[in-house]
Amino acid sequence: LSKKLFASLLNSDYLPIVLNGINIKSSNLNSIIDSELRNQYKPNREALGDRKLAVIIDDFSEIKLNTKNLEKLISQCKSEFDTCILISSNTFQFVAHDIDELEDFSCYEIVPFGNIKRTEIIEKWVSLGREEIIEDDELYKLTDQIKLKINPMVRKHIIPPKPIYILTLLQMFETYTPQKYDLTSHGHCYQYLVYQSFDKAKIKGDDIDKYLNVMTELAWFMFSSQKPKLTELDLNNFFADYEKNFLPVNREEIIKTLIKTHILFKVNELIHFKYKYIYYFFTAKRMAENFRSNNETKTAVSELLNNLHNEDCSNIIIFLTHHTKDQWVLDEIQLTLMELFQEQKPSSLDSATLEFMNEFIKEIPTLIIEKRKIKDERESHDKRMDEIEEHKQIREDYIDDLQPSDTLAQINKTFRGIEIAGQIVRNRHASLKRPDLYSLVHEGMNTGLRFLDYFLGIANKSKHEVIKIIENILQENPALTNQQIEKEAKSAFLFLTYGVIFGVIRKISTSMGSSEAEAIYKEIEKDFNTNSINLINQAIDLHFHKNLDFRNIELLNDKFSSNPTCARILREIIIQHIYMFPVNYQDKQRISSTLKISMDTQRILDQKKQLKY
Repeated sequence: LSKKLFASLLNSDYLPIVLNGINIKSSNLNSIIDSELRNQYKPNREALGDRKLAVIIDDFSEIKLNTKNLEKLISQCKSEFDTCILISSNTFQFVAHDIDELEDFSCYEIVPFGNIKRTEIIEKWVSLGREEIIEDDELYKLTDQIKLKINPMVRKHIIPPKPIYILTLLQMFETYTPQKYDLTSHGHCYQYLVYQSFDKAKIKGDDIDKYLNVMTELAWFMFSSQKPKLTELDLNNFFADYEKNFLPVNREEIIKTLIKTHILFKVNELIHFKYKYIYYFFTAKRMAENFRSNNETKTAVSELLNNLHNEDCSNIIIFLTHHTKDQWVLDEIQLTLMELFQEQKPSSLDSATLEFMNEFIKEIPTLIIEKRKIKDERESHDKRMDEIEEHKQIREDYIDDLQPSDTLAQINKTFRGIEIAGQIVRNRHASLKRPDLYSLVHEGMNTGLRFLDYFLGIANKSKHEVIKIIENILQENPALTNQQIEKEAKSAFLFLTYGVIFGVIRKISTSMGSSEAEAIYKEIEKDFNTNSINLINQAIDLHFHKNLDFRNIELLNDKFSSNPTCARILREIIIQHIYMFPVNYQDKQRISSTLKISMDTQRILDQKKQLKY
């Protein structure tokens, strides 16, 4: 960042100089400035002309001066330079407000990359060196494949979605060569980031095992004592217990080094793991190494699964699946899924169940294939995802505090369980035996469909009450008649119901889908040829393979001829694919003909476009 700022200032008629806080030993900067000017500019720097002066002090938080002399140093910078830029670690924010000379500085931070920025940087990475020749379909397909790997790792800031981390992950995915075959590809990435921190701290190879062991036991100590932040007394207790089981270590040196490497973080005399992925990684590592011989660890895993609605619990389970292939863990996850809404049957979305939706489907606007720019649609989708994630944490904090038996906790547990099952499928598709893979995929799908059955049952039983509530809200609008209010209320209720059906089908497909497990999805569809499984598999095929299988689409369209709701969902899934991924004119025309979707506007615009060529 300091080099980039240096270049930008130099191109803007400034004469910038970069200083490193580690090298600043005095409040008088004159000697170090003269030295660095000679190092950073050739002898003929006068050729640059009369320019404004700028100073960039990197690692400002590493300056070991007391507050009084730090004030002098900043004052000198402000008096001798036209522009001053100070770059520090985020811990400096806790002391910055005590330094008066900083009051007239503006404060900036490197913010996380949301979906829009992540897509932008991935697209640049994918097209690097062939920006002018890569076709859109290849660009979007490769981008989506990488996003499927990165998004689970940066969700909820498990790994900080900062630019440097995104670039590190991109580089790892391209050069992935696992050093430990008991780790998944994601597990290897997390481990790589830890080892990278060790390299920066120049920890000797012989000492790495010691540091790994301390972090593993420290994470377990935090987990088992339910203390995510440790006092000095807690640390003393930890090392006292540690040395009962392992050889003594230099605790001061280890803690100091782990803070220096940004693995641990100390603020207000409390120490904790700086990033969530480190805590999850080592807690799960400790569990994976001990649950075979330790009943306490097995009990802890079972308790985590019971509280799967809690963010920390679900994430530790995900990390546990990165560390071990043990069948016991897989069985426990499947048992947890089986217990969710176990009194319900997986919804098949048959005509009888959805009969109450038929009139509503007839009345809502007919779908049309519109002319839309794919890039704009993808950006709009990413923007919506950013907005959702911005408000999601508030809901997550509320759900984390619920009891496992609460209905809302059960619903959240359902979809977190499906996500975990899907990650196992994507990470272990090559090593899981076919029957285990089949069982996991089938149970993941069924869990979501049992919830859908529960929802449809509740919606059907309470529809009159819900419609009445909506009517009471609409009555505040004096322009509506009683008949209009009744009609609008019914439409709102059915629209919400349809939205949940469509959303659950999409959620199951994106969570459980994988480009590698296609044979398993086909096998399940052969064994359970229900409307819901048909729609899930169609969504998986489009989302992961970007493939329009016209034979299958025609078969499903015929099958859904007496089921307007499923027919509508099929059309929406395919139209969304057309908006998000390049589809040629002939294929759009065939879709229009098969599904009876108007594309008059599309045809006219495409014909005009062809005439231009």
